[in-house]
Amino acid sequence: MAFVVVAAALIVYFARTGIERADKLASCIAAVLALAALLAPYLLPSPPKGESTTVTEADEARETGTATASDGGEANSGVQAAGDDRPARAIDTGDAKAEGPGSVANTGVRRTPTDRS
Repeated sequence: MAFVVVAAALIVYFARTGIERADKLASCIAAVLALAALLAPYLLPSPPKGESTTVTEADEARETGTATASDGGEANSGVQAAGDDRPARAIDTGDAKAEGPGSVANTGVRRTPTDRS
């Protein structure tokens, strides 16, 4: 609706001022808008560093409990995600304890390969 009002006002103004002056004014307006469009990415604030700009939700582990692995097992109190195409974060995760040969403990983010069969 606002566009229609502005467009109508410009048409009336241009008709009243004459084609020569209207042409010059339209050229000046176009030049200012083009410069504003070119400068906008530099003048507008950018998102804070470290903040994700993707729409994809992150895999997240928050305030988890204790996990213990023994005899070659795995303990994970964080995030275990396949591949690296999604964001993941672990916040205030619990303790992960591994005992014995081959045992694995994780309290953060652990990426595993994706199966591409």
